[in-house]
Amino acid sequence: MRLAPLGVIAIVACAAAVSIGAEVHPFRPLQFAASAILVLAATAQRLNVVQRWISGPRDKRKQNIEMLAQQAFLDICSNRIVTEELLGLTIHVWGVPVWYRRFLPYALRRTLKSITRRLQPSLLARWTIRPALGRAAVVGLSTKAPSGIRFRKGYGLIGVCLADNDGLVLLTLDVSAPEYNKALRATRHEWAELDPVITHNLSLADSQKLAQSYGQVIAKVTQDVSSGEAIGCVTVSLKTSRRAAALKLDEDTTVRRALTVLSHALAEVL
Repeated sequence: MRLAPLGVIAIVACAAAVSIGAEVHPFRPLQFAASAILVLAATAQRLNVVQRWISGPRDKRKQNIEMLAQQAFLDICSNRIVTEELLGLTIHVWGVPVWYRRFLPYALRRTLKSITRRLQPSLLARWTIRPALGRAAVVGLSTKAPSGIRFRKGYGLIGVCLADNDGLVLLTLDVSAPEYNKALRATRHEWAELDPVITHNLSLADSQKLAQSYGQVIAKVTQDVSSGEAIGCVTVSLKTSRRAAALKLDEDTTVRRALTVLSHALAEVL
């Protein structure tokens, strides 16, 4: 029985190595070392899930979410030369709390919203319940601790993605863009007057805090397969860098495809 976990570990390590398949030609020691680190880190990420599976009991829902995010991460990293930029790539999965969706079903919320809009529109904004989104999974080789910012529907790029609930659109943010970079240097009063397309309804302090950690973000909503309700959001992000980014998330077809596949797959488990 003791050999079983070791067998699982070996299989996971081989799977990570094959999945990444980084191309390093001709042989360069530094790139080889970086590739080895990438394989080991991806293996460690998967082993976290395997360890929980071995030790049990386990939350199958959380395990499935993490596995799907891991696969998307490996799909993005596959056949790429390891760079400092790639080491800073992170996938986040955000979800609307399950308790909220069960306690206030989507059909009921739509009915109440329709009635309130007709009878007393001013109450809609005042009494709408918007719980903070939960971070269901985070995958990356150098993940950061949570920012502490409580994203809600309509608040932040993630919240706006959820509020828009457009399954055909990927929302993007590039902190290095001149317009956004200039906005971050504004006063609080000037920031409050800016278009929400720029601010994503965040406070200036929260925007500046996030800009210190993330240089690019691309987001896509996850919709319930039956009702079309926005039940979560997935993002791919890159760390802030002083150098010009070689990887443009919004232009990279592999990133866009992996994000779309992950979003659709999560609809069954979020």
